[in-house]
Amino acid sequence: MCVLACPEVFKLDDETGLAFIPDGDVPPDLAEPVRQAQESCPEEAIDVVD
Repeated sequence: MCVLACPEVFKLDDETGLAFIPDGDVPPDLAEPVRQAQESCPEEAIDVVD
């Protein structure tokens, strides 16, 4: 789950149970953990755009 892989970026919506990025942008120093979250996402729901 992406929230566990990178909790500094992803947050969990209490109502829907879906993960999201509240700020929309990922700090450069967290780019690699976000890519790891993308690769481990069982739903393939994360798109990383450079």
